[in-house]
Amino acid sequence: MIKLKTILFEQSQSIPETIEQIWSGIVLPYGVRDTVSNGVVRQIQTALVKKLEQMDKPTFKPNGIFGPTTANGIAMVMGIKLSNPKTLTIGPNTLTALGFEPPESLPLSTKVLAATIAGEGMGDKSDMLAIANVILNRSIARKMKPTSVALEPKQFSMWNQISGSNLADKTNNVITNWGGGLKTSGNIEYWNYAVKLAKLVQQGTLTDNTGGATHYFTGGRPYWADSDKGYIKHDVIGAHEYGRDTSVVWAKNPIKR
Repeated sequence: MIKLKTILFEQSQSIPETIEQIWSGIVLPYGVRDTVSNGVVRQIQTALVKKLEQMDKPTFKPNGIFGPTTANGIAMVMGIKLSNPKTLTIGPNTLTALGFEPPESLPLSTKVLAATIAGEGMGDKSDMLAIANVILNRSIARKMKPTSVALEPKQFSMWNQISGSNLADKTNNVITNWGGGLKTSGNIEYWNYAVKLAKLVQQGTLTDNTGGATHYFTGGRPYWADSDKGYIKHDVIGAHEYGRDTSVVWAKNPIKR
């Protein structure tokens, strides 16, 4: 049995938009309503109903509102008595009791790649895949680690706008703030996809949708994207044009994997 005070005093000033944020320490206060169809309250209620079914206890239909029914159901699962349901908050202990698994802990190198991929190509998965492939192609062409490629100065422009005293701080700032927060409920699908791509980049097993491109751009054509300078266009994917630089620094021929 978990002590009541452990549950009641998981306090926070912010309201989580994802289950992952609850694991990170932002608790869900009583009275919150979901603003999206599969918000955190509905996910928690769905898990709660399953637990109550296993206990042969009365269940309810998830409605996305953290009210007395949800609070009392959680108390029943956790073996505690509530004098006032409004005092209950949902934190990591509650998630554990309801059967949620804590998120995978990512190494900084994977976070850097995922932040670059998501930040540069947010909203278009084919574009994100292409950006991930440019990172891997550059890594092969120049015999560099993918993370070093992503962090090269003045290459991936999103990093030019991020503050932080060290790499970990800058990466967390990207994840927390870029595009309204890469791990918020509205963006979590793209963040998870970016993490998947980042891992494939590190493994060198990514399927190339760029034909071996090493460069991309959007908007006005930059000075280096000129055939007279050795640039060869490959394709337009999402918001970017992809191609390769055939100068001595890069690959004379498309990267093939």
